[in-house]
Amino acid sequence: MSKTPNKFSPDEGERAGRVVLDGAGPLGSRWREVTSIAARIGCFADTLNDWVKKAEVDSGRRAGIPSDMAERMKSLERENRVPAPNMLWGRPCRRHWSEPMDDDFT
Repeated sequence: MSKTPNKFSPDEGERAGRVVLDGAGPLGSRWREVTSIAARIGCFADTLNDWVKKAEVDSGRRAGIPSDMAERMKSLERENRVPAPNMLWGRPCRRHWSEPMDDDFT
C-alpha cells in the first residue's frame, strides 16, 4: 500500500486510460499518445500507461484479471485472513496444555 496520497481518483485513471484507447492515434504510436496525454493531465507517462493496460484488461482487449474480479478476490482473501469472533481456533489445544501433566508415561 502506498504511503503517499493518490493525486488522481480511480475514476480519473479509468477515464484517462479510455481516452488513450479511444484516441484516433494521430501521433503514430501509443507511447507518444500516452506521453502527450500524461503531460496534459499532469501525471507520469508510466502511470498513465498502467491505467491504459488496466483499461485494456477490463475491456477484454488484453489477457488478465479484470478490476472487479480482483477486488472480489481481495475481499475474500481479507475475509479468510481475519477469523470470525465466534470461531474458537486453538481453544481446545490451549486447554489441553494448560492442564498439569502427569509424569507417568507408562
